[in-house]
Amino acid sequence: MDNERDEQDVEVNEEKQNETDADEALIDELLAFREILLGKHDDIRCLVFAALRKDSSTPAVVFHGQEVDHTALAVSVATELRNRVMKKISGNW
Repeated sequence: MDNERDEQDVEVNEEKQNETDADEALIDELLAFREILLGKHDDIRCLVFAALRKDSSTPAVVFHGQEVDHTALAVSVATELRNRVMKKISGNW
């Protein structure tokens, strides 16, 4: 009986730890995005804002080894963040 209770406690603690880890990962990603928007990564920030302004004069850039159009980059970043936040809000993280 005590063994079952101990196993259940361990499972509950593991679930709570996984939720905490997921929360911390989401916070880290949002803080990284905030840094981009605040200008700590000027190239990416400029691309994101250029895409939001629909400024086609901004050239494509090399991002993680691939040439990426500024609009595609902005849409990708915004979509990924939206999806992660919505999953977190809905409890499906």
